[in-house]
Amino acid sequence: MPIFTTRNLDTKSRIVVIFGEPTQELGLVAGRVANGAGGINEGSMVSVVRALASQRSSSDDTSPPGVVLANMGQTYFWPQGKRAITVLASSFLPLPSLLHKGVRHVPALNDIPGNEDPVKHVKYMFDEVLRSMANDKALLDVVAIGDSCEIVERFLDGQEAWDTWGKRLNSLTLLGPVCEAEGLTNGPFKDFMAKRARGYLVCPEPLGTPLAPPEGNSELSIPPLGFPCVSSSEPMYAETILIRARSHIASHIQDVAMDLGYENPAITPIDCPPPAMTEQHWDDLPEEHKPEVTKVEPVEFKAQVKQAKRWRKFQETGQAPETDSESESEV
Repeated sequence: MPIFTTRNLDTKSRIVVIFGEPTQELGLVAGRVANGAGGINEGSMVSVVRALASQRSSSDDTSPPGVVLANMGQTYFWPQGKRAITVLASSFLPLPSLLHKGVRHVPALNDIPGNEDPVKHVKYMFDEVLRSMANDKALLDVVAIGDSCEIVERFLDGQEAWDTWGKRLNSLTLLGPVCEAEGLTNGPFKDFMAKRARGYLVCPEPLGTPLAPPEGNSELSIPPLGFPCVSSSEPMYAETILIRARSHIASHIQDVAMDLGYENPAITPIDCPPPAMTEQHWDDLPEEHKPEVTKVEPVEFKAQVKQAKRWRKFQETGQAPETDSESESEV
């Protein structure tokens, strides 16, 4: 399985480890940007790595930090192509004929040892890659996107993982997190999150707007995630948070790296009621996000109502009507 790392990783005093979304190919942030007006640099990790290359590792080390890009998505090995691909891509592999329904997953052929899924890949990145390629004193800034947030949190919540990596964890930045803190059990890790972790949420408010303290914000329906959360200014997609808020995220990571005693300042969430929907909002909404409205002929509608009533009777009594000729009042 391929991953990306900067050169001379063993000489770096600080390393930024990025876990992308489990649906993305290695190095890709958002296909909707890379394949659109933004271009490959804006929609991939190229722009992120360039931003990190302009940083300094610490107040005592002016060299840029090392960077490691995990490969959360390409966990399926394609023997014919001799390379790793995403699970989604495996559904579109060429078939021998039109009669074949699909490609059968064969663990012995398609699983990558130690990286069979995103959960195991996170463990592999820490226990194998970072343990062998980084020096044992390098501090780690961990960034996770989308579904990878919960996977990384639960890994670090493990006692064995925390005992090994907790003392080396410099910061934790989660983009689009949803895992509530009450599901975690490791007290020291939860304390670390409250002090040195930050979440960027999908939200149209200006970039950096405080949304919730570690205890959450019921007014905005934000549960207690265990760390302060701010707006990413991205209104719809978690995958594009890193693109929209890249400079803000990089600046925050740098601030934490420059102060070994850094602790998150107390934040006061702003009052940001949802804006009223206007005709312009409706016109700007992508077609796939608009509710579908269809028209049904009266006869078909009557048949659908009757079928729904028959199902409801079956759910309530466990007995289906004996014939389709029963009147609507009977069903």
